[in-house]
Amino acid sequence: MRNWVKARARTFTDSINRRLRRVYHSIIPITQAAIAASLAWWAATLIFPGTKPFFAPISAIIALAPVPGRRVKRSFEIGAGTIAGVLIGELIIARIGSGVWQIGFVVFLAMVIALFLGSGMLVSVQAASSAILIATLIPVHGPGGLQRVWHAIIGTVIGIVIMALIPANPVRDIRRRLASIVQIEREILGDIASGLRTRNPELVTKALVRIRSTQPALNDIRDTLYNGAEVVRVSPLLWYARKDLKKWEKLLDPLDNAIRNTRVLARRAVVILDDDVPLDVRIPDSISLMSEATGVVHSMLSESDNRHATEQEAARAIISVAVRTTFQLDPNDRSGMHGPVIHAQIRSTLIDLLQVCGMSREEAVNSVPAIGSPGYHPA
Repeated sequence: MRNWVKARARTFTDSINRRLRRVYHSIIPITQAAIAASLAWWAATLIFPGTKPFFAPISAIIALAPVPGRRVKRSFEIGAGTIAGVLIGELIIARIGSGVWQIGFVVFLAMVIALFLGSGMLVSVQAASSAILIATLIPVHGPGGLQRVWHAIIGTVIGIVIMALIPANPVRDIRRRLASIVQIEREILGDIASGLRTRNPELVTKALVRIRSTQPALNDIRDTLYNGAEVVRVSPLLWYARKDLKKWEKLLDPLDNAIRNTRVLARRAVVILDDDVPLDVRIPDSISLMSEATGVVHSMLSESDNRHATEQEAARAIISVAVRTTFQLDPNDRSGMHGPVIHAQIRSTLIDLLQVCGMSREEAVNSVPAIGSPGYHPA
């Protein structure tokens, strides 16, 4: 009973911590939305006194919303969709009235025009939503008229200005997520090594499933880099982050390659265990050492460590493992093709990790000594 209570308490605590971290990492976008909505309402009432410009704060928040693709461009497009929907609603509904077929007509027209102008389906849906608001909630002959179009324009402009003046720092978010991927890589390599040593196919299979699940996270980081480049370009407060952003962009491809190589490594390990293939003990030992060295790479990226490893320290840790992988397998090794293949896969992954540490591919290849080398002493 006591163990059950402890387990439930730990689960509850972990859940609360995850939720708090989620709020913490989103606090700047939330602050942006709150300030933009308030300023949009204030500016619209200042320019058009006596009106209730609810489209202004709505448009401001929509312009700030995270959307796929390039952030600033998509914000302009989404804002334009809102403005187009309001304009169509005002021009059409005032003449044909509001009703069942009228709603269908303005939705059709708003989406067709938005797509014709070159925007995607997301923008056309936003245009349709704005037109529906005009058709269903606003009196057909009520006050306001085309002022609501100006309200939407004001809100969109203020939303984009707030994005530039109170920017979310993309560098910190990208660094945190890259470190998370590297930590998963470290744990997966440890599980593969342990599974090969103990002949545990279930452990390696779980590791394979987990490493496969990292691909969407890598794709999201790539999108964030594209969006972050735009935000850094338009926000003077983030111009200092350009160098860091380029550095993270440079290491993303080799990290992606390292993850892909580890997936191949895990698949090969599963086959070895399923077929009960004997394996040279130096193979799992090398994978275990690579896991430990990947921990130094994680320290290089992690913001939570008290002392960050430098790129040079992380590279030296990887090279020290590469030196330990120069052994030659016995020509009569009973693993057949499996031993040489998984051996080569380990060394290929080490080259990718060296590039994550800031080396060029040529430097990384030259830093991994050839198989059979008597010794290696990097400069």
